[in-house]
Amino acid sequence: MTSKAIDIQAPELMRAFPTSEFIRGLRFRLRAEDTLDVNMTCGFSVPDRDEGYGVEIRRGVAQFYEYLPDDADVVLQMDRSALDNLLTGNLEAQGIDGVHAGNPQALLAALFESGNASLSKGTAEDLQRFLGYFDPINREPIPLTVR
Repeated sequence: MTSKAIDIQAPELMRAFPTSEFIRGLRFRLRAEDTLDVNMTCGFSVPDRDEGYGVEIRRGVAQFYEYLPDDADVVLQMDRSALDNLLTGNLEAQGIDGVHAGNPQALLAALFESGNASLSKGTAEDLQRFLGYFDPINREPIPLTVR
């Protein structure tokens, strides 16, 4: 019997989504209770696609911008292929081995070290602080019960 499981993080599916939807999706993972006194903006630049987006955290709300905000505190740059591989946990495709996909800090550090990501504004600590306000991506299968 073959499995009918659907891999919602399949690389082909991930590549089909617009970059903006991945960044926009951060809004739903914000830990609002931890950000009531936070005002911080992160820009996301995808140079190979000439795309730029932003997410601002302000008083427990994450606001998505369809453009790269000029006043961003930190700006992360990475090509779309690196983003796809980061989201699917397929860092071997970026030449990165031995990093557990469930450790976002280690993943980012490995991407920076390999040259697959860089900051054009802000510091690594700024980026870690910003991303720390969001729940991590859950890579475990969703348990479903069929009755």
